Amino acid sequence: MEIVAKRNIYKFYIPLILWNLIFLSMGVFMIHLLLTTIVPKLILVTLFGVGIIISINIAYIKYAPAIVLNKKGISIKNKFYNWNEISSSQLTAKSGTVFNSGECTILIFKDQSFVEIYDDFYSNAIEMKIFIEEVLSEKNETIPVQLAEIEIDLEIFTLYKGNPILCFTGFSMWSLILLIPLLVMLKNNTIYVNPLVIFNPLTIFWFIFHARMMDYFEISENFIIVKNHYFFWKKKTIRIDEIREVQLFRPYKRSNTLRILFNDFSTQNYMAASLRTATWKELKMNLDHKNISVRNEIFF
Repeated sequence: MEIVAKRNIYKFYIPLILWNLIFLSMGVFMIHLLLTTIVPKLILVTLFGVGIIISINIAYIKYAPAIVLNKKGISIKNKFYNWNEISSSQLTAKSGTVFNSGECTILIFKDQSFVEIYDDFYSNAIEMKIFIEEVLSEKNETIPVQLAEIEIDLEIFTLYKGNPILCFTGFSMWSLILLIPLLVMLKNNTIYVNPLVIFNPLTIFWFIFHARMMDYFEISENFIIVKNHYFFWKKKTIRIDEIREVQLFRPYKRSNTLRILFNDFSTQNYMAASLRTATWKELKMNLDHKNISVRNEIFF
């Protein structure tokens, strides 16, 4: 069996093409200025821009090399490593990079060298993780584990929930939604507002954009239930024995998020803007007590 890494179209090729197009258009504009004006500083700016785009292309290629895996070993950047050369591995790890989330697989070799395989850059990253885990654990075939039935109605749940209005995201959402009809009433000097003023495309988008960040959790001995303050029909039930790892993190300029990494390396993110830091700490302690691996990137 052999697995060839496939670079992700949406997270590798498209961003790289966009970066090149942006700097190419800037380069054409700078060359036009150089040909029409005599400004020495423009030459330095142009050279600086060329240096940046070259560096970006080199970085993308460096972080997403060609990878081939088979039963004998792994080939990265045309360098072959036998599986017995690996001293340890981290199939769920984080490494700081500029161009992606940093989620990666880390393989550490006996000579203390290591390689990082970034999840975002490969569309078949999950397939590679499963293959690496099976090879390193000397499993030639995966035996499905039959999970015992558990009666969820007998479970006792602890609620981890915040205020969906008084939190920052809730305040931001309702401020704009209520501001529009308020301005209309002040302008018209009347308490009546046409429903179309409230339920316009802008406020509907604003509501959905913020409401999707309003998940909260119920946790028992065997289950995690995910609900939403505003999308009352949302109810996702997750068995704890299906979870490999939980990550608490905050995506760039968004709400604190609980990411669940399942045993098959698939993931699901749940943004919970209403939860206070104290609630997140209580949630983490509960998961720790259940011997769930928790990667905390929210508080220290």
